[in-house]
Amino acid sequence: MIDNSTWIAVAIVAYLLGSIPSAWLIARLHGVNIFEVGSGNMGGTNVARAVSPRAGQIVGLMDMAKSIVAILVARALAPEQPDAATVLATLACMVGHNWSVIVLLLTRELRGGKGAAVLFGSLLLVAPLQFLVSLAVGLVLLRLTRYMSLAVLTGVTLVMLWILVMVNAGELPEIYNGYAVLGALLIYVRFLGNIRRLLSGTERRVGESA
Repeated sequence: MIDNSTWIAVAIVAYLLGSIPSAWLIARLHGVNIFEVGSGNMGGTNVARAVSPRAGQIVGLMDMAKSIVAILVARALAPEQPDAATVLATLACMVGHNWSVIVLLLTRELRGGKGAAVLFGSLLLVAPLQFLVSLAVGLVLLRLTRYMSLAVLTGVTLVMLWILVMVNAGELPEIYNGYAVLGALLIYVRFLGNIRRLLSGTERRVGESA
């Protein structure tokens, strides 16, 4: 039986890993304060606009790595319940990324990114095939519309609905219902501004400057 202190440790470690400000670090290496350009968001898309597409890709990979490492550490701490460890680590890592205590110390503001890359990293361990299919759909949509936010939201919605179906079919434990619902909710909350701009036709497209 895993005691509460272990789950607290999992949550804290995952939150701190999520709090690592990848976008801020990469942008700073190029002499850019990511919070003062473009959308002000700490994410790969804003770095791609403000610095370069390659820098944005590096940030995306670093953010994906944060959740992968968080899950691996969580599973090592709670080997008897790897699924619960995976879900808790993913959600805590997303919260850390979206509301980073490290950024709070740097800027005196509790802020961060939007959590999509962190969630995508976890999906590589939870449902890799489903993630890759949803990613392909998102990339096609991105190619057609050049709206990164629309591509991300579509991919997240598709893969999370797919996970709910997998749980209902007995292919994943029931705890992944919480992973799908709460993970998607964290994304939607952070993308509310993008959703409003998409509906109003004012959302920026990929390739436009910050």
